Amino acid sequence: MANLALSQGTLTPGFSSGTTSYTAFVGNAVTSLTVTPTVADANAAVTVNGVAVTSGISSSAISLNVGSNIITVVVTAEDGTTTQTYTVDVTRAASAVATLSNLALSQGTLTPAFSSGTTIYTASVGNAVTSLTVTPTVTDANATVTVNGNTVASGNASGAINLNVGDNTITVVGTAQDGVTTQTYTVTVNRAAPASTVATLANLVLSQGTLTPAFASGTTIYTASVGNAVTSLTVTPTVTDANATVTVNGNTVASGNASGPINLNVGDNTITVVGTAQDGVTTQTYTVTVNRAAPASNVATLANLVLSQGTLTPAFASGTTIYTASVGNAVTSLTVTPTVTDANATVTVNGNTVASGNASGPINLNVGDNTITVVGTAQDGVTTQTYTITVNRAAPASNVATLANLVLSQGTLTPAFASGTTIYTASVGNAVTSLTVTPTVTDANATVTVNGNTVASGNASGAINLNVGDNTITVVGTAQDGVTTQTYTVTVNRAA
Repeated sequence: MANLALSQGTLTPGFSSGTTSYTAFVGNAVTSLTVTPTVADANAAVTVNGVAVTSGISSSAISLNVGSNIITVVVTAEDGTTTQTYTVDVTRAASAVATLSNLALSQGTLTPAFSSGTTIYTASVGNAVTSLTVTPTVTDANATVTVNGNTVASGNASGAINLNVGDNTITVVGTAQDGVTTQTYTVTVNRAAPASTVATLANLVLSQGTLTPAFASGTTIYTASVGNAVTSLTVTPTVTDANATVTVNGNTVASGNASGPINLNVGDNTITVVGTAQDGVTTQTYTVTVNRAAPASNVATLANLVLSQGTLTPAFASGTTIYTASVGNAVTSLTVTPTVTDANATVTVNGNTVASGNASGPINLNVGDNTITVVGTAQDGVTTQTYTITVNRAAPASNVATLANLVLSQGTLTPAFASGTTIYTASVGNAVTSLTVTPTVTDANATVTVNGNTVASGNASGAINLNVGDNTITVVGTAQDGVTTQTYTVTVNRAA
């Protein structure tokens, strides 16, 4: 033969017509090759593995198994008898792929997600999971795999692997067909400790107001008060056990963080804080009742106002702010008792604070008008209502009982009227059967009677019947002091 060539690999030794045995090496990826024999005598025939091949033309593809593959090339001379056999031993290498195409756990999830080139994983399972299996799948069907040293058929689950509480290391080793190349995958499975039953709080804080009593883990009922201006607050609960969870009014809150704002109505607002233990069953409820104050009242009016002496004019009404009262000269002082409409309001009398419903200190009165100022101040500290009382203390009583004038409706006084003259006469005709007397007092505070009947100063008395002859009319002035009097006598003669 003049030449012998392979489509893959290299003949060893190099081809020589007189050398009949050769070897060649190809990688595992080469699954077939062709052989091209060239005869020295153009009339000779050639076969490859018993199949006739045209000299200088490649044979059909020859499949290669892993390991030794003998290819026989036979040249037959033109005489049809003489032959020459050449042999080529082609060794196909075993696979070196030791990786996995998949790795699955019967419990838990790999982190990160499986990838053939990633070799380190973690997974977590609950405390209730006491064992699991591992299902490895090799990339190359000729590779083998072990789980914790135990051979496992590719694509099949391993035996059960017991799990301790905490970290458990599982080692999966793929071995390539070549028996040399390996790939190790490590999975650390963490089995949780038994779930805690601790649902209590270590702390509970309000953004507004103060808990009463002070927080203690074992105390579950609290109150707090805030002003009317506080329309919302937040609650910051801290769990005792880091694995517990907590809600505020049904909304989950991270331990140690503030809840969302909680709107507050005027009055009591109930806030419910519930800790749930890691076991998902045990709970602890804390209740906080937050009282938001009502708006400060702006009612500054009085419900009543009373004097210890004298009477208010007009009668007291909350909306009436100006009053008068009169007292005698003997009254030298009085007290004022104001009562506020709103119990949270305050009140002063002449600038001095007075408890609602209680009498003020004595207020001295001068003769004549005395102004007393009563001021109500609402709870808001801004709104006020002022009431003014003018109390008139009378001057000392007059002792003037005289008349300034005395007039008869019929007849004429003799002598002419003079205040200091007390006896008079008058004459009327027989036809005058009656008359009236009009007395006018000197002091407006004095009173006067005519024949014992009170007559208003400057007004006529009732009709006085006259008999024929003398008729005595008695006019008596009484001074303001009620003691001093002055009598005037008029003798009226009716003609016969």
